[in-house]
Amino acid sequence: MIQANHIGVLVRDLDAVLPSIPASCAIHEAEEHASEGTRERYVTFEDESQPDLLLMQAIAPGPYQRALGKRGPGLHHIGCACPSIRAEIETGGIGNLLLHPMSLETVEKYNTVWLCRPGVPF
Repeated sequence: MIQANHIGVLVRDLDAVLPSIPASCAIHEAEEHASEGTRERYVTFEDESQPDLLLMQAIAPGPYQRALGKRGPGLHHIGCACPSIRAEIETGGIGNLLLHPMSLETVEKYNTVWLCRPGVPF
């Protein structure tokens, strides 16, 4: 069964968003990912059954800066976890989503696949 792990939101300014986070949430330390060109912070909700919020600020040229320029701030992705992505794909558990070709590289290296749907702007 696929379960939401985190919701990735692209923001223009990470620090400007923080005051709007409820006090009951845990805001984790910022991390910079040079290979992605991002500065990111996870926000954990009090109810641990809820997916985390991943706030991402594009700080260098790359895919996130391009997405921000193209679509502006907002929902970027939903990160999901499951015991076996291969089983989910084979049984149709991913619904009407398509496996992004990038997944051929990331499934072996990071145990991560990318699902997409043409016409859905994230």
